[in-house]
Amino acid sequence: MPESKRPHAMSREKFGGMFTADRPVLFNYHGYPTELQGLLFGQPAMDRMDVGGYIEEGSTTTPFNMMLVNRVSRFDLARKVLRAGAGRNGEVKGKLEGLLREVKGRVEDVKKFIFEHGKTDDIYKLPRFS
Repeated sequence: MPESKRPHAMSREKFGGMFTADRPVLFNYHGYPTELQGLLFGQPAMDRMDVGGYIEEGSTTTPFNMMLVNRVSRFDLARKVLRAGAGRNGEVKGKLEGLLREVKGRVEDVKKFIFEHGKTDDIYKLPRFS
């Protein structure tokens, strides 16, 4: 939509300067992804944009598990960043599958912890990535 129709819209030049034209952009939005997607609609190269946010799925659970359910946890961001990096960096591309397996293993550890303890406040005591 032209900037003239949206008085608070960022100009294409300013948008391009802020988000570059040739790099993946990952948004981890605190609300519904469609809200942010609506603001981004009409900007160039939207195929390189990834918008994560709240998705109404699941039931009552821990806050961290809701982040897992909504695919906005630090693990989801790590996967997205690794995949985006693999598209630009041969070293990351060569290690991608192993790194993604490591992230998946960490997610499984956290889910197991949540299921066994019904909370997530102690997950930070789990071993860190190697």
